[in-house]
Amino acid sequence: MVIKTDSFWSQSFVLMDKSEGYRKMAILGFLNNFNVRILLKKYQSIMMTLPLSELFIRDLNRLKKEIAAYSNDKILWQIEGSIKNSGGNLCLHLIGNLKTYLGNGFAELGYVRQRDFEFAGKNVDREKLYLEIDETIETIRLGLSNITSEQLSEQFPIKIWGEESKMEFTLLHLYGHLNYHLGQVNYHRRMLDGVGA
Repeated sequence: MVIKTDSFWSQSFVLMDKSEGYRKMAILGFLNNFNVRILLKKYQSIMMTLPLSELFIRDLNRLKKEIAAYSNDKILWQIEGSIKNSGGNLCLHLIGNLKTYLGNGFAELGYVRQRDFEFAGKNVDREKLYLEIDETIETIRLGLSNITSEQLSEQFPIKIWGEESKMEFTLLHLYGHLNYHLGQVNYHRRMLDGVGA
C-alpha cells in the first residue's frame, strides 16, 4: 500500500510491505528543490506587501473620513498661529507623496508631482480630494502587488533622500509618513473646528 503525505516542505511516499512484516520508507524530500525556494520567496513577498497594502488602504480611508468630518471648507484650509499646514494641504501632500514613490516606483503611474502646490494650494474641492484619495488607494493596491520577493532585498527604485535606501525600510517609512500626517489632520480639525474626536 502506498500512503502519500504532502506538506509545504516536502512530499513523502511511505511504502508499507505487510507480507514481510516491516515497513520500507522512501522519502522524496524537496526542501532544497528549486520550486520550493521559489514558493518561499513568493510567500515572503506576500507576507510583507499584503498587510502593508491593507494598512495603507485603511488609513487612506481614514484620511477621507477626516476630510469629510470638517464642518466647512474654510476650516479645512485654515492655518493659525503655529499651525502652518492645513488639513487640506496635508491631504494633498500625502496624495503627492504616495503617488510619486509607490505609484511611479511600482505602478508605472507617470505621475508628475507638484510639491509646492501641496503646501501652497488652497480651496481644492472636497470631492476632488476624495477622488484623488481613491486613485491613490488603487495605485497602492497595484503598486505593492507588483513587488517581487527579489525586489524586497534590493534598493528602493527611487532615491527619496538623495541616496539609495533599502526596500523594506523605505516601504515602512512611507507608511509611517502617512500615519504621522493623518494624526496631524485629526488634530488640526479638532483644534480649529472643535467637531468630533
